[in-house]
Amino acid sequence: MATFNFSNGSTINTFVPGVDVIAFPAGASAQSLSFSQTGLDLKISSALGSITVANLSYAQLVTGSLTFADGSLFLVGAELDSSLTGDIGN
Repeated sequence: MATFNFSNGSTINTFVPGVDVIAFPAGASAQSLSFSQTGLDLKISSALGSITVANLSYAQLVTGSLTFADGSLFLVGAELDSSLTGDIGN
């Protein structure tokens, strides 16, 4: 497992979804992110700038791929659906 600390303008060349993590510092939250695809590379932008992840698509990200100093959560897939809609008793 590798942890990549967010650094504006940097590129991560070897990121393994479900194993590696991109850690965002104070000033960036999950809610502030935007994503764009340029060819095979995913650009992740926040209030602090942007980072490019080579050979990665948004669909490959999993919950836990991105972490935040403010404690906010990046959720995808079933976890997102469940957190927004809840289940019986929630």
